[in-house]
Amino acid sequence: MLRRLYLENFALTDKLEIEFDSGLSVLTGETGAGKSIIVGAIARMLGERADRDDIRSGCTQAVIESDFDISGENGDNLSDIHAELDNLDIEIDSDILNIRREIFAKRSSKSYINGQLVTLGQLRRIGRYLAELYGQHSHQRLLDENNHLA
Repeated sequence: MLRRLYLENFALTDKLEIEFDSGLSVLTGETGAGKSIIVGAIARMLGERADRDDIRSGCTQAVIESDFDISGENGDNLSDIHAELDNLDIEIDSDILNIRREIFAKRSSKSYINGQLVTLGQLRRIGRYLAELYGQHSHQRLLDENNHLA
């Protein structure tokens, strides 16, 4: 479960920190209020590719950092994520998993899990256990036979 999201120089934001409680969190607001920026930042935390356009105008670097509760107290079955973290030799010394992305204007971005440098592919492998994002037209994937169960 996502507990904290921190943005620095990401998209239009200077600095922003959001803490989430247990249960359902809903983002609402007028057009242009920044909902998509927050969803985009979460997508980057789960392994979506970042690019220079993610960096706030006039800045050379953006930082996105998040904390996920992996205690399992929320009814989540997290044995798979713990096994995956073991496979990647990532130490877990608490029930909080910290993910950090550093996006640079003139070089490749860097990803960290609990302070350990990881590849984007490794981040995606972990990210798939942490959250799923659905947009307003995501249901249309159900029409594609490739997504049907056998």
